[in-house]
Amino acid sequence: MICRESHRRSRVSVDVERASAHRGMAAARLPAASAHPPAQGLSANIRLAPPDVVPDGLGTYDGVILGWGAYSHVVGRPARVELLRALAAHLRPGGPLLFSFQTRPGHPAAQRSFQWIRATARAVRAIRRSGAPLELGDTLPAYFAHRFTQPEIEADAAAAGLAVDDFRELEYGAALARVAMRVS
Repeated sequence: MICRESHRRSRVSVDVERASAHRGMAAARLPAASAHPPAQGLSANIRLAPPDVVPDGLGTYDGVILGWGAYSHVVGRPARVELLRALAAHLRPGGPLLFSFQTRPGHPAAQRSFQWIRATARAVRAIRRSGAPLELGDTLPAYFAHRFTQPEIEADAAAAGLAVDDFRELEYGAALARVAMRVS
């Protein structure tokens, strides 16, 4: 997550840990990551955070970027919606939240393959007696990833109080959202 603080040339970057096994590698990268922004004339506050958690103590920012498809690696819709809500809480009024994710085609043939993946995963979880929920679009290539359709992204954003201004589906999907205007 990279944020630019309002009215200052500064940036906060939060390196998200994917798994505890990567904690040491991520921690080892902190000195190099912290040195780069000052070389570009920016200040930086780089820290580790678990996936799907926005650290305490962040300020208000002109915009927030949740990049590299990180949104796809958050397990479960409730956690993803809460992450969007927590990020939006740090935006100045009208500030954009840009997030990227892996996509899946919306046509029926593609949905059938994801339905097969979900049915197989449910069977494996039943054998293992795992109660973790599964969603259409969840995959396990070498790590957990959820692949989204445009209506799912728009529904997640709306549940977090955001409105999607733009949706793009290239190699990765990307959405630009802002806090939804309340009608009184």
